[in-house]
Amino acid sequence: MYFRKPRRFDPGVFNRWAENWSPSIGTVLYHGAKTSFETSSLALSNSLMRGSIAKRSGEFLLEEDWRSSKYYRPGLEYDEDMTTDFAEVLANSYDTRRESELVYERTGALGATAYFGSALIGALADPINVIPFLNFVPKGAVLRSRMAVNALGRVGIGAAEGGLGAATLQPLYAAERLSYQEEYNAKMAATDILVGIGAGGVLSGVMEGGRLALKKYQVNPNT
Repeated sequence: MYFRKPRRFDPGVFNRWAENWSPSIGTVLYHGAKTSFETSSLALSNSLMRGSIAKRSGEFLLEEDWRSSKYYRPGLEYDEDMTTDFAEVLANSYDTRRESELVYERTGALGATAYFGSALIGALADPINVIPFLNFVPKGAVLRSRMAVNALGRVGIGAAEGGLGAATLQPLYAAERLSYQEEYNAKMAATDILVGIGAGGVLSGVMEGGRLALKKYQVNPNT
């Protein structure tokens, strides 16, 4: 079953509900891919834009009105630009990330492996994976040409550029997290970069596999 939140957030109700809850493998896979995709370049840009627009729309909320509303969450602080729309966006972001944290906390070693594996899949759709970042690094173009002589080297290029792409996104990732009053630290950055390296390597490996299969077919079309 998937995580189901009460309509109006109540810490007591939530804690009682979550006490004995254990996520299924399907839930773990879903949240791993979903969490990873939410840190992609497209998702981060969209999230920042959504928050900015929400602050300029809806009715203005006084702090006491916000605290008594369905959008209040323990741990969130009142924002001087708080509107009904931004309060809703802030609450939804809070609920989504608490949900993913709960899923990860409640899964075992096998589930953690599945979570990381699905996170790699979620990162594959990021268009930043196709940018040749090594060309922008001093002597990177030379290194890239040397590595590109064989399949293993090309997979290494994909992994390296995936990591560089994820590192490039960290300022955007930090800005998005902070705009929603979420934590951002070195461990989170390192994990995101590691996922980027893995996604870049997997994507390059799949492409190399397809290239080898096509080459084999061209040599012997009857096989």
